[in-house]
Amino acid sequence: MLLCSQTNPCTIDISIVISALSLLIACLAFLVNQKNSTLNSYAQKACYQVFFVKRNFLELFLNKYRFNIKIYPSIMSEVIPFNYTLRIRPYIGGIYRTQLFTSFDDDFSLGTAKTGPILFETMPSKISLKKYANTSDHQLSTNVLFPYAYAVGKYDEKTRKSDNQLNRYHSYIEITDYCGNTEIWYMSFSLLLSNKKDTQYKWLKCTFYDGYDYYTYNNIAIVSPKDVLKNYNRTLKFNKSIDQIIGKTNNSLESKSLIENGFAKMEYDFQLYEMKEYINFLKKLKTDIFI
Repeated sequence: MLLCSQTNPCTIDISIVISALSLLIACLAFLVNQKNSTLNSYAQKACYQVFFVKRNFLELFLNKYRFNIKIYPSIMSEVIPFNYTLRIRPYIGGIYRTQLFTSFDDDFSLGTAKTGPILFETMPSKISLKKYANTSDHQLSTNVLFPYAYAVGKYDEKTRKSDNQLNRYHSYIEITDYCGNTEIWYMSFSLLLSNKKDTQYKWLKCTFYDGYDYYTYNNIAIVSPKDVLKNYNRTLKFNKSIDQIIGKTNNSLESKSLIENGFAKMEYDFQLYEMKEYINFLKKLKTDIFI
């Protein structure tokens, strides 16, 4: 006896409807979870990287740069472009705002430098929550950076030029996340100028200022509060002032320290000086390290 079975059309229709509803519910749940995850990304304490990126070929070709570096602490001083861009990349949470500022009393700036537009052409839109808070980089810039200290090498009467020069720059970095947590980092670096092209450094031809033939940036550092403890003891023992680090000779602009010891020793002393200033600044802010 041959048995035949027929599929119930009603059963097929119900299965299709149930599958479609399940798919719809799953899609809605995915969208809700994605939106909640995006919102939650703004409510997490931010973790981030702070780093420099070398200017790319297009920026070099278009002569675009985010930092102007003054050769001397004077408004009338010549300018050399900084070959790197300072960037902050959050990988957890997000950055609400970040700024550069200085605190040394002899700086020419008023304390803050713009990192975003202050004047808008139209009413700025509200913060878009379509993206995760950590999906965008922040590129910092400033109009100009003045050296807080500089040292000049031996002066040649024949050429009317100095052998070399070391300039030191620094700036604090304020980073605030969407939860209101603020950390203060700092960056520092040296501008080395020379009329002698030795092989110790990678020199660039100086076309911005006729006082020196070559220039390069060196001893670039980014320091976070987490770097304080490992340098705390050696910083406490350091008591030199800027004038003592430079060591100018009597009645001359020449630096005895630079002439006798070269760039490396002076850069090390400047690093200790900056770290000590940084620690004192954090103490004034009563950060968690010192509570």
